[in-house]
Amino acid sequence: RACVCVWVSGLIRRTSQNRAPSHSATLIQHHLYNHVARREQLCPLCLHCLVSRHTKMDGEMKAESASKYTQKKAKKRQSKKRRKLLSGVLDTVHTDKPQGNGHAASSMVGDAGPADDADGSGRADGDQAAGRSPGRGSSHSAGASADSTSSGGGSGTHIPPPPPLCPAEAFAWMIHPLTPEQFFSEYWEKKPLLIRRKKRRFYTNLFTSDDADTVLREHYVKFGVNLDCTSYIDGERETHNLPGRAHRGTVWGMYDEGCSVRMLNPQTFHPPLHRLTYALQEYFGCMVGANTYLTPPGTQGFSPHYDDIEAFILQTEGSKRWRLYENPEGERLPRFSSRNFSQSDIGGAIMEVTLTAGDLLYFPRGVVHQANALPDQHSLHVTVSTYQLNHWGKYLEKVVVGALETACHEDPEFREGLPLRYTDYMGVAYEDKGNPAKRAEFAGTVKRMLGKLVEMAPVDAAADQMASECVHSSMPPILPPDEFPLSSRGRVAPRQLDITGACDARVVSQRAGRLVLEDGVANVYHTIDNAKWYQGEPPQFISFTLDDAPGIEYLLASYPEWKPVCTIPGLDTAGQIELAQHLYDVGILLVKEADDSDDDEGA
Repeated sequence: RACVCVWVSGLIRRTSQNRAPSHSATLIQHHLYNHVARREQLCPLCLHCLVSRHTKMDGEMKAESASKYTQKKAKKRQSKKRRKLLSGVLDTVHTDKPQGNGHAASSMVGDAGPADDADGSGRADGDQAAGRSPGRGSSHSAGASADSTSSGGGSGTHIPPPPPLCPAEAFAWMIHPLTPEQFFSEYWEKKPLLIRRKKRRFYTNLFTSDDADTVLREHYVKFGVNLDCTSYIDGERETHNLPGRAHRGTVWGMYDEGCSVRMLNPQTFHPPLHRLTYALQEYFGCMVGANTYLTPPGTQGFSPHYDDIEAFILQTEGSKRWRLYENPEGERLPRFSSRNFSQSDIGGAIMEVTLTAGDLLYFPRGVVHQANALPDQHSLHVTVSTYQLNHWGKYLEKVVVGALETACHEDPEFREGLPLRYTDYMGVAYEDKGNPAKRAEFAGTVKRMLGKLVEMAPVDAAADQMASECVHSSMPPILPPDEFPLSSRGRVAPRQLDITGACDARVVSQRAGRLVLEDGVANVYHTIDNAKWYQGEPPQFISFTLDDAPGIEYLLASYPEWKPVCTIPGLDTAGQIELAQHLYDVGILLVKEADDSDDDEGA
């Protein structure tokens, strides 16, 4: 508390110096009571004493400050760039207007809805322009926390609700006002998309600089695992991570020195991002990840490069200038991320745009990009990523391997020896001067045997393998409040549910479990006990006999319908109850007791 009191004293001095006299005391009191008391858990009496102690100092500074303030207001603060807002976040909010336009290779969508900024430009706060660090109690940023809107006056703005849990609604919310149908037909894996909004608070509830500070303060965040501090200066990209825990003061110190702060798995610590990534992974049917990037004013944290993911950039605070380039290697939709490029490698930009809070930028994997914060404000954005190694080539690798294993087991031709001395006429050295007849015969045999492989292709087994890998990488499920009590982890009393054949059952979500037949065993891979970061735990699965497989298939394929336990096929009554009980205890299955089911039907 003593350290915080010293910090608050400095805050009051700075606020008194930088604010209009008529506003300074009000802002100090609002900031202390509504932010510091809540964040730092100081008693109101202590805060009241601190404010009182500096009231005299504030009065002595009024005469001098008023004169300077009036002059500045007449010359500069009437300009559009310095327009003031006081919407309960306790700080003046301002930023530059968006600059740059999409080129022919991209498209821009503008939100036709009403602006929640005075000029619709999505402004960042005054501490950004001053270069002070966000998120440490000294200021609120453009994306303020939800409870700060009720603490002050009003500009009539409101903070939107968190992204919905319904997968389709979550994706529609993220790309609004564009429809999913239009997005996938015109942009997905084809070209960049820019969506400008006049709603700077559109993504506010996802992640703010205050949220970053809270994560650092309340959780064990480790360098290189959960967080990176990076810089890009004079063409050199450097990572400044230290061993062990990323302490709050250390991270903010690096930020003050010009380092970008990247959180590699913020959904681990921040529930709104967990909700969004979980909903989107259900929508896309594969892993969805998230990173956050907090960049100091006038800096850049990463060199030009391209990634192996489909990227959605959600600007939550401040502004950032993005430049996109053609792939210098000429590779469309690459399988892996690139090296760091130099400016001479990438040529001229095909798209240059400045994102402001509330905007979205999408670009496919393989698009080279770089971004820097504007000189007068910091930037914070969330990158939502998906479709990493989720392509036909990866799937066909499993198909071909599986088909070849089957062919070698079932067809003796695949086990016959190769032609005698075939190396005398096959190979690169013999392309032009080998024996043409023997080469043709050899090639014909290869084509014929490949045709057999197509007939033996294990298309479903390969899909199961892909799906089980996706399950391993996915976020654990989130149950709605009305469904959580129906799970084994949400049940209060009695602690142990005795399932009967009359109970209704349903899996928790469509992708919570995947049945894979391996080595004569029916394994159900599931997400229930997954970590919230990429493959943070070993693959989670439970094993059953092959006799249980039809019943498991029945339950998994029935989603979202509820099915009576007594209708599970292939098992007697005892086997049905035992299978349902096992899946319920692990958390894969929701169960309604017979009385609950009857009540629901009667209602």
